[in-house]
Order: sequence, then structure tokens, then C-alpha cells
Amino acid sequence: MIALHIASSPQGAQLYMECAQINISGGKATTTPQTHSIPGIYMAISPYLSRDPLEPTRSCEYTIPGPNVFIS
Repeated sequence: MIALHIASSPQGAQLYMECAQINISGGKATTTPQTHSIPGIYMAISPYLSRDPLEPTRSCEYTIPGPNVFIS
């Protein structure tokens, strides 16, 4: 979860890391997702982490930062 309410200031975005305990059973997946490290995956200068979320011209244009969703 990323809070952008003060993201217009340098390093203003607040990242709240969450974990989930899941158990997937069955299936025949043959590929493994790429892994990423935190810290390291997000950069403070990312346009998705340094912006004014209330700016009307950009309020609907937002791409969630980070890697692509893994689909096998």
C-alpha cells in the first residue's frame, strides 16, 4: 500500500509493506516468478512516488509502481 497524500514533497510517499500467508495447492505451474528485494525495488525519484495526487490533470493517470504481476 502506498500513501500519496504528501507525495508532492521529496520522499513524501509512504510505503506500508504487508504480508500474506497463502497456500496454493494443485495445478501444474512450470515457471517460477522473478523475485525482488525491498529496499531496492522502489526508487524515491520514481514518477509514481513523487507526485501530487490532487493535481486534477493527473489524478486519474496512475500506474502502480513495482514489478508486473506474475501469471503462470
